[in-house]
Amino acid sequence: MPDLVTDGDNLGDHLATRSFKQIKGTDIASATNITIGTSGNTFDVTGTTTIQHFDNANWVVGSTISLQFDGAVTLTHNSGGLSGNQANILLSGNTNFTTATGDILTFLLHDSTSWQEISRNTVGSLGGTMTSSIIPDTNAAYDIGNASYKIRHLYLSDNSLHIGDVSISRTSANTLTCDGTWVGNVTGNVTGNTSGTAATVTTAAQPAITSVGTLTSLTSSGTITGNLTGNVTGNTSGTALSVTGEAQTNITSVGTLTGLTTSGAVNLSGNNLDNIQNLIHDTSATATTLDFAQDQLQTISISVNTTFATTGVATGKSKTIKILNDATLHTLAFPAGWKFVGAKPTDIAASKTAILTLTCFGSADADIVAGYAVEE
Repeated sequence: MPDLVTDGDNLGDHLATRSFKQIKGTDIASATNITIGTSGNTFDVTGTTTIQHFDNANWVVGSTISLQFDGAVTLTHNSGGLSGNQANILLSGNTNFTTATGDILTFLLHDSTSWQEISRNTVGSLGGTMTSSIIPDTNAAYDIGNASYKIRHLYLSDNSLHIGDVSISRTSANTLTCDGTWVGNVTGNVTGNTSGTAATVTTAAQPAITSVGTLTSLTSSGTITGNLTGNVTGNTSGTALSVTGEAQTNITSVGTLTGLTTSGAVNLSGNNLDNIQNLIHDTSATATTLDFAQDQLQTISISVNTTFATTGVATGKSKTIKILNDATLHTLAFPAGWKFVGAKPTDIAASKTAILTLTCFGSADADIVAGYAVEE
């Protein structure tokens, strides 16, 4: 049997026992004001009605009770408006609390007007449905998770996330706004527009950047490899690669060229070709039909009586034909429209060389002015 030890005081100073058993009292139905019976120290609370006060009749200051809730009941913190034996409920965090089935709260009758919560055992810790705010009893003292056990997901509504004095909020669809300054590296992809004052990219090599927008200027102390589109102002140096675009209509002048090769016509648009030391022509053989689309200097060897004709006659074109005759005199015939400067030849003596020059002042034979000379 347990021993009750006193030193003469009516209340006694010590209670010595191997075990202390609390008695479960009669269930209490939730109500605005509930009366705590004296049939025990631990009670089940049934129902879901909000509780504002505990009646402390027949309880003395210093008493403790434990209440286990059978459902979701809201306890009102320090609601006031006391009457009779009513006492306020003083809850941890100084805020209302809604229980879940199985939650156990223990209270101490701190004085005749207040039951003070001294412990709270909630089923499943933070699991289940949150029906009120979670407010710590001390500022900046507790964590959610730790370095080893982290929170997996954090879902927020349109309200702000406050970190110290800075808030991050969702201002519109898919838009986050920070009322402070981002400091440090941003790793990963940024999709969408960014605004504000951009900081300097401090890492020299940025291999992931493969394209940029329209630059107003670009300064490089090294080599630019690849295609460059747009205007280049200033000097360029180094080894130039080939221009791959066939049409370069914006190039209106070049420096001193060491050579120029073209597979088409060079159009000077009526301008002069100045300071030419030598104009070196290609030469080729021709048939009796003189083609003005071929080389300007041509040769022909004849061994029979020969009649000349033309093709490709065009204004401004000219030809010089070297005629080589064999060991027999042969007759020569020309288009009737040609205008000869000097005598029009009718033959060429044996083993002679002659020069026939033709200049076109139109596109017909009648527009050709001819000149002929033969060696002595």
